[in-house]
Amino acid sequence: MIWINSFLIIVMIAICMIFLGYRKDYISKISDQKGIHKIFYPFGLFVYDRCLRSHPNKASDSMKYLYPLEEPGKMAEKYYILKICIVIEAFLLINVLSLIISLSQPQNNIINQDGSLERNSYGQGETSYKLFISSDEIAETEEIEVNVSERQYKPDEIQDLFAEAKSYIDSNLPGGNESLEAVTQSLNFFETIPETGISIDWKVEDYNFISANGEIKLENVDESGVVTSVTADVHYFEHSMEYIIPLKIICPDLSDKEKFIQEINQQLEDADLASITESALKLPEIVGNYSLQWSEPKNHISRQVTLLGLIIAAGLFFYKDQKLKETLKVRNDQLLLDYPEIIYKMVLLLNAGMTIRGAWEKLVFDYQNRIKKTKRYVYEEMIVAMYAMENGTTETRAYESFGKRCMIQQYLKFSSLIIQCLKKGAKGSNHLLIEAAEEAELVRRERAKCLGEEASTKLLMPMVCLLVIVLVIIMFPAFISINL
Repeated sequence: MIWINSFLIIVMIAICMIFLGYRKDYISKISDQKGIHKIFYPFGLFVYDRCLRSHPNKASDSMKYLYPLEEPGKMAEKYYILKICIVIEAFLLINVLSLIISLSQPQNNIINQDGSLERNSYGQGETSYKLFISSDEIAETEEIEVNVSERQYKPDEIQDLFAEAKSYIDSNLPGGNESLEAVTQSLNFFETIPETGISIDWKVEDYNFISANGEIKLENVDESGVVTSVTADVHYFEHSMEYIIPLKIICPDLSDKEKFIQEINQQLEDADLASITESALKLPEIVGNYSLQWSEPKNHISRQVTLLGLIIAAGLFFYKDQKLKETLKVRNDQLLLDYPEIIYKMVLLLNAGMTIRGAWEKLVFDYQNRIKKTKRYVYEEMIVAMYAMENGTTETRAYESFGKRCMIQQYLKFSSLIIQCLKKGAKGSNHLLIEAAEEAELVRRERAKCLGEEASTKLLMPMVCLLVIVLVIIMFPAFISINL
């Protein structure tokens, strides 16, 4: 297929190069193509002239609607030539891609010229090939899977193979040890020898000193060391060999501290065995030339709890500040919400003929006499102002202090209006209160909208959490069924 693709690519490129000069002057007048279309346009025009120009042009009717300012025939011509160019480019691209794919694939033939199949080398395992078979006796081509075993050594090569295996074992068995004459670390019990097909089973002479995975038990080795051996059972298909490797296990050189700890552990074991029938174990007081002082590990929970308490206390300190800010914000919001109600009630009472102080006290008494009283900050501030007036403070000063304590611009304006009404009379300033009430109502509505938006924002995180929980509930059974 490589040769076919290469031939088609070369032919297509050669043809396009040959026709580059075809009706060059005419193309320069009608064509505005750029890029790769410009290369194939002359050949496309040649194909159009020879094959399509004499045939009825069905695209002309569409072109006069699409391009009313252009000549339909010319636009239809461009349309068909562009179609031819695209077909040529696609055909060329497909062949290029096919050539790249063919070149990227291994070019080694599975079946050799002599009708044989290559085996995997020693130790690389069996391989399988999918081949097709056809015969005069078989009407259709059948697919057959052929299993080819790995290559094996000849009988006269087995001895040399086992000799190489011994050499490999001698060099790799010590692992991290410098020599098998001074083993202090675990041995390397590998199971295969690479690229040979050899497998190895390990046997240990004495499991008191070496475990089945090659770990050395130094606690059972005395200072003089232990001479022992391991056996490697080497297997290669039906051939086998037993290789015995002698070695010596020695105790590693310990530091003074390590020796001291080891001696303490030994005395503890001896003391435990000596007092195994008694109700308590007597701790050794002297080891070598050193006296021992035993102590219990201190419980640091109280210290940790104290530290945690300090952290919590500091956290509460700052949390209270934050909580205070939040409460102040709630107060201000409540004052703004109650502002229109206070003004409307004041206007209503003033229109009913009451004095400003009388209306003020009426609002306070109604608040105090509510059956289910809920704290409203504005009425609490009005109570303070009423008590101040009862204690001799002038009305003007009391109302002014009320506005300042509220710390909100609307109430400062309200207190100013009350003072103005007090000075000029309610009839002369009543309309100002009504205008302030209408303005306050607009402010209250806007504030209510803001609070609603804040509430929806606060609900966003719980809604996301609920969505995640629902998705987990839905997807968990699906994942369980897939795993099963």
